[in-house]
Amino acid sequence: MTNRVRARGLGCVYWPALRNGDGYSLFTLSGTTLTVNNTSGLSRLQYAWGGNAIAIPLGSFDPNAWYKVVCRQSNKGLDVNGSSTANGGNIVQWDYWGGNNQQWKITSVGGGYANILNRNSGKALDVNGISTAAGANIIQWDYWGGANQQWQIIDIGFGYYEVINKNSSQSLDVNGASAANGAGIIQWYLNGGRNQQWLIQKL
Repeated sequence: MTNRVRARGLGCVYWPALRNGDGYSLFTLSGTTLTVNNTSGLSRLQYAWGGNAIAIPLGSFDPNAWYKVVCRQSNKGLDVNGSSTANGGNIVQWDYWGGNNQQWKITSVGGGYANILNRNSGKALDVNGISTAAGANIIQWDYWGGANQQWQIIDIGFGYYEVINKNSSQSLDVNGASAANGAGIIQWYLNGGRNQQWLIQKL
């Protein structure tokens, strides 16, 4: 029975319409302001079944262009800490100021996945140690084609994307939903939080 349900992409999602302080609800009310958190219950089902039908065509990204990647929760940019050019340089969030360490190239590697390379260092966004653990640190490393360096980019609407690691199936995430400069970037189970939603904008 499970296989038949999976083959048809069926399932159900508990998805509260309005609840304060819950990024997984459809809407959040703050004073008199109603904010849409996300609109993609479909993506939750597709991830549960291991599907990728909502991955955007990677041809949508210009392989010769550079992009800024900004967290929806904090409005801060994906940043190589201290403009490091070393393997193992830590990935953090920081106020976007246009530095080369905050600029990224997105290139298809086939199968619906891409590598994401930093302009300053030429190194790839990488899950440290090929970890599959929730909370594993995101670093930069020479690109060698590992699944921990390949990412699926999921359009969730309103200009935002989820970025999912091929090796772990976990999401690019600002640790603890922090809004602080220097907060670490980790991988975490996809939960619909705004700290897992990224504006990807061509420069």
